[in-house]
Amino acid sequence: MGRLIPIGALLAFAVIASGCASPDGTPTSESTTTTISNVGGDVEPVQRPSEVYPHDRGDVRGTLVRETNGCWTIDTGAGPLVVVFPIGTSVDHATGVVTTADGFALANGETVEGVGGLTAVNDLPGAPDGFWSNYLGFCDPVALQVLVVDEFTPIDSGEAMTDEELVALLTDATLAVSWPCGLGFTLSDEDQGVAIYVYPSAAEPPTVTPVVLPDPGWEGSVVLGTNLLVNHCDDVVEPHEPVRVETAVWPIIGGTIDFEAPSELCGAAGPIEATLRGLVVAGPLGSMTLPDLDVVNTAYGCFAG
Repeated sequence: MGRLIPIGALLAFAVIASGCASPDGTPTSESTTTTISNVGGDVEPVQRPSEVYPHDRGDVRGTLVRETNGCWTIDTGAGPLVVVFPIGTSVDHATGVVTTADGFALANGETVEGVGGLTAVNDLPGAPDGFWSNYLGFCDPVALQVLVVDEFTPIDSGEAMTDEELVALLTDATLAVSWPCGLGFTLSDEDQGVAIYVYPSAAEPPTVTPVVLPDPGWEGSVVLGTNLLVNHCDDVVEPHEPVRVETAVWPIIGGTIDFEAPSELCGAAGPIEATLRGLVVAGPLGSMTLPDLDVVNTAYGCFAG
């Protein structure tokens, strides 16, 4: 799937839920639509066929969360967003199970993927006095937006990859994409499914090069997964961005990092090129030695890009 379509500028205020129910469950005089008591615990936050939920459709991937107040959210990597489920979804508040229109039973903490997008709360049907305003008034009164999902399923309901398959994934990977920033070097394949990280672990890393691993001032690892570099050196993670998923992490226990260290670590050092020679990875089936790899950090320095 591709990345979720970016949403335009969001409004800088939340809708106030003015149509709340009275303690006995009856609507107040301010409400223009039907309201109910305990909206977080006894209703289904599902799209109504007769309603329109303005949003740009794109790929959605995240963790389904049943909050302590009984409301449902999806965390796409930058914090939970109240979710509006697709038409045909059923929510069992007693068991904490969400069942999709296709019959998939999803529980709290399950990773899901599908199609949907963000909707500003004031664009929800009936706002500010309708059902959704009341629902958000209970679930998240300060929410600026909700995640409207049009279709979704659990991710990879099959068996996990075996150790042999993971090793083959690393062995067959073409590691040719360099990533900038930080005091170290990052290399991945084109699909961001395999990545190599070598970086100083000391507060003031030594400037003597080449670095021969193991070295007390440096660490390294090989990571396998999905979207591994999606937020590499990104200070702001947007709710619509894909989720970084780690399947396996293996330490680098040997090899050489051959580069010329800059004289000022936190200055504008510019691009620093390195050759990773004979890195030894402690994999699940024994150690593996990687071929020599060239990498460049175009923004070598102390801070994120």
